[in-house]
Amino acid sequence: MIQIQNSNPKNRIHLFRFDGDGRLLWHYFYPPVDYLFVEDANDILVDSDGFLLTGSGYYPGPGVPPGYGAIRPYFIKTDTSGITLWKTVYGANTYFWGDAFTSIRKGYTYYSASRHMDTTGNDHPALTKLFHNGDTSYSVNLTQNSYLGIATTINLHDDTTLILGIAWSPVNGPGPVGLIKSDTLGNIKQSITFMTSSSTISSTTQTFDGKYISVMTRCTTNCNIFACKVNSNLEYDSAYSYPFVYDSLCPQAIVSDTILMNCDLIVDVQEPMDNPETTCMKIFPNPASTHVSIEFPKYLTLNSGLSNFQSTTIYHQWKSTFLEVYNLNGERLFQKEIPKDQTRLELDVSSWPKGMYLFRLIYNKQTVAGEKVVIK
Repeated sequence: MIQIQNSNPKNRIHLFRFDGDGRLLWHYFYPPVDYLFVEDANDILVDSDGFLLTGSGYYPGPGVPPGYGAIRPYFIKTDTSGITLWKTVYGANTYFWGDAFTSIRKGYTYYSASRHMDTTGNDHPALTKLFHNGDTSYSVNLTQNSYLGIATTINLHDDTTLILGIAWSPVNGPGPVGLIKSDTLGNIKQSITFMTSSSTISSTTQTFDGKYISVMTRCTTNCNIFACKVNSNLEYDSAYSYPFVYDSLCPQAIVSDTILMNCDLIVDVQEPMDNPETTCMKIFPNPASTHVSIEFPKYLTLNSGLSNFQSTTIYHQWKSTFLEVYNLNGERLFQKEIPKDQTRLELDVSSWPKGMYLFRLIYNKQTVAGEKVVIK
């Protein structure tokens, strides 16, 4: 609990909308409802008829000494222009304490991943329900005998099933962190524990084929980012039965039946500069007589500007490039479009006249790689 301030609190929750080019279209701030203070927004749900802001705030109620407030879930519903339609403090004037983190909508109902603190001071991961008009419905604890518990993510699996990311512990210390599958009443059907930790799941997303990827951070001596992928039955969806630590994937070989690992992951935007050979087009043999093999660069590099103010652009993604070949008279003898996923080309040069040729790789009408080749 914290004490209510005598002066009016500042407006803490703001909503910004931008167009596709990043230009600000509008900005609204939302004064709290009466007696609410130190309010925070944790999530925004883009709804068919507006936006739902999910968060928490401190509000007085039964069992709270005069002049104090207890934390409670707080929801703001707006229209598509950001105008407030309703505000709801879940558990106002009751003994329900806690906060809400993310929400989904099913029909005319909102479900939120929440934390519920009971009257003994213990925290439980919870599922909170309210209606489309802001009226409250119910909240249910997802675990029992929980000393430290929280539900941070929620996804709609099907019409009657939810996937929630939870963390909880029966003691004051690290506990299970993972996903649960429950019905809309909070009855757990399946679960999986990713790790034992004092951390929580930061985000869970559903893939196009109905699987789930969760990310989290665990800090011991160092802090590491983990990602875990499971199928709809909450079973690990790869050859790996443990979370990845992303800065330790390479250089060791990893065999997988679902992921092709060749240790050329982009782990740092500095990679093309630290390894300039990845931006070069390689042609061999040189000199050649019958054929040449062309290896295309992994990244495209474009230098522009004056010598004293030259800038370098490194492209990591593109649709295609064009390979062109010129003789010393400037005549173009060959041209071919090269898709990005094509890494190599075999070219027959047995009929070409002897001499020197310039091979150029073109992107956006500019040369991004070049090589001189002698045909003998």
